[in-house]
Amino acid sequence: GDVLSVGREAWQMIGRTPSYIIAARPLRHGAITDFDITQRMIRLILQGVGVGRFGRTRVAVCVPSLITPVERRAVIEAAREMAGMPGASSTEFGPCADPVVGLMSEWVGGGALETRGAGDNMGGTMRLGAYDAVLQSGTRVASIYGTTNISERHRHRYEVNPTYKERLEAAGLVFSGMSPDGGLPETVEYPDHPWFVGVQFHPELKSKPFDPHPLFASFVEAAVTQSRLV
Repeated sequence: GDVLSVGREAWQMIGRTPSYIIAARPLRHGAITDFDITQRMIRLILQGVGVGRFGRTRVAVCVPSLITPVERRAVIEAAREMAGMPGASSTEFGPCADPVVGLMSEWVGGGALETRGAGDNMGGTMRLGAYDAVLQSGTRVASIYGTTNISERHRHRYEVNPTYKERLEAAGLVFSGMSPDGGLPETVEYPDHPWFVGVQFHPELKSKPFDPHPLFASFVEAAVTQSRLV
């Protein structure tokens, strides 16, 4: 189950190795087809350049932003590694000790409160379209946007569990953006890092090649700054 090599080196090994060494392609057409292998592959890449998971990285590994399990792993890994919750996970993957990510169980639809359980039909449960968010003053995302009130487009069913907000913030993860009623996390960041920002929404839906979304522009700017420090 170990990842022996990745990238061009792995490609050069195809057809030249014993039968017990298997070539895996966990990324196909820009989508992750095997999360576990992809996770080990990314860790191997980071180990190769001497980078810790929450270290001051000078390497950025990008994955498709619509692959929601990967987005949610930002909070899950923070809970496991920083907040001392080794059993933290998402309910999408099954029952867990600390469900830091889970399905939205209630919302207002048609002027009435609707509820839905994990075993119920999921039709009509997706949080879809533009929603407002309020950013915390003095945070990185507020600086990036230049305002504390934003509107971004969403497409998801699973949310970060606000029940764990205080425990995660005590461990250093900042919930820098919330829904206007303060009930749903929208953005998280790790202050002691050159650029660590996670968002619930999809900024790529409001980005253009010659008019990039502020988050993308800020990320590239930070990467250029870090490259000069190498």
